[in-house]
Amino acid sequence: PYTQWFGRMAEYGFTEGEDYTLVSQICETNNPKNPNTTIMNHQLTIPMAKEICMLQRNDKGKRFRTSSRAGLQRPQRLQRSQRPTHTSTSA
Repeated sequence: PYTQWFGRMAEYGFTEGEDYTLVSQICETNNPKNPNTTIMNHQLTIPMAKEICMLQRNDKGKRFRTSSRAGLQRPQRLQRSQRPTHTSTSA
């Protein structure tokens, strides 16, 4: 279930209020005696979501890790290609 999964993810050192926010949501039920129930969810920051994605041991996690590595290498290649070329000016 979600609550167990999120608990495992939180063990990686994420902090409530900094990395995620607890959000409550009132939902309707089919029970006439209790027509509403409160569900607790988490609103993640983008950095936390990215880190959790990279932790997942499945195909989507692997694809994200691969694309993240490529994204980190791209700026280095770009910086090398934008180095100014030096021309000698002899008088």
